[in-house]
Amino acid sequence: MTIVTDIIIIVILFGLFGLIHSIMAADFVKHRLVNKIGSQIAWYRLFFNIVSVITFVAAWYLSPKPYILIYELQYPWDIVMVGVQIIAVIGAVYAFRFFDGLEFLGFRQVLRKERGNYDQSELDEHYTLEINGPYKYMRHPIYFFSIMYLVARPVLYLFDLIFVICLIIYFFIGAFFEEKKLVARFGVKYIDYKKNVPAIFPIKLFR
Repeated sequence: MTIVTDIIIIVILFGLFGLIHSIMAADFVKHRLVNKIGSQIAWYRLFFNIVSVITFVAAWYLSPKPYILIYELQYPWDIVMVGVQIIAVIGAVYAFRFFDGLEFLGFRQVLRKERGNYDQSELDEHYTLEINGPYKYMRHPIYFFSIMYLVARPVLYLFDLIFVICLIIYFFIGAFFEEKKLVARFGVKYIDYKKNVPAIFPIKLFR
């Protein structure tokens, strides 16, 4: 295969992952499921996460790997990049602390259903509007720290570059659709939050 063909295949595979992920995350899909399976929608978040992991790994595994070296940073810049990645991991972990991990993974929903107190109008997740901690400075700090980690690479190959670009594009697409759902759920409160806090990057230029 040529390099161009490899790049096209990689983009298509990760595009398919993004398409599947977006369709499954869409509220119209969940509403249709609720009409058919009722409170069994409580299992959907767990199912969604499992499918997301499988499709992401499949896209990565099936992609051609054109390991053409783009750059390799030398000391001390390689250490600087590793340091930036460590800061990004710490930041992402800190941002995750403001969420219910069991709810995010889908286990909390199943527990509520088994106890007989699941509200199917919430679809597959109980949403809360978090505006504290890093969320005071950016609406999607987990995306920000993920991008920070992905970009700060001491060694970069062509496959890594395409992989990173695809993920960053999907972060922006995902944030767009996620915010439409948040506006629908929280209304004016989220609109006001959106006006005052940047989206992914903690600077007002990227609102």
